[in-house]
Amino acid sequence: MTRLLKKSRFSAADLALPAVQAFSCGQERWEREVEEWLRSPSGENSALADMQKYGTEVWLHWTEEGELVGVSSLGESRWSWPPPGGPKRLINIIPCVGLHKDFQGEPKSAPPEERFAAQIFDHLLFEATTKTHREPLIGLMVDEKNGRAIRFYEKSGFQRLVKPHVSGGITYLRMALDISTLMQQEKTSASGE
Repeated sequence: MTRLLKKSRFSAADLALPAVQAFSCGQERWEREVEEWLRSPSGENSALADMQKYGTEVWLHWTEEGELVGVSSLGESRWSWPPPGGPKRLINIIPCVGLHKDFQGEPKSAPPEERFAAQIFDHLLFEATTKTHREPLIGLMVDEKNGRAIRFYEKSGFQRLVKPHVSGGITYLRMALDISTLMQQEKTSASGE
């Protein structure tokens, strides 16, 4: 039986939760960035600051037993589309997503499409389909050294874009997923056709 995750919207009050303070994705730089983003009350790498400044939506994902499995977020950005020189368009963007190190690859008994990472990603896909004022695209940037995440995104249908983004000496691959078919399916489903 699949262990389904519950979600809650992240708020400033959640910073005091022991599960948030103990949240750890691992020791790699990109894993620590997720933890810092979640726990920082302000600054350039802060979920709360991104929520206030950019309207980013942030969720915590929990087991039925109340264990914090992961964090996800969805915002908007203007990207040239189609790349590399298309007009700037308003798209969905995943600013930050992470899984607690104890839940990576879990539950092992579940097929890949039912594991926690897939459930969190499916939640973000659904949320993106509701943003009809944005282009039917999801963009993200991932550290070029984060092979595990890159493989996950590629299996999920993301395509690498030609021009990477460099910030603070770190090269981030820019990736995008066309969700127009998924949006049409959601629209058809909602209308009862």
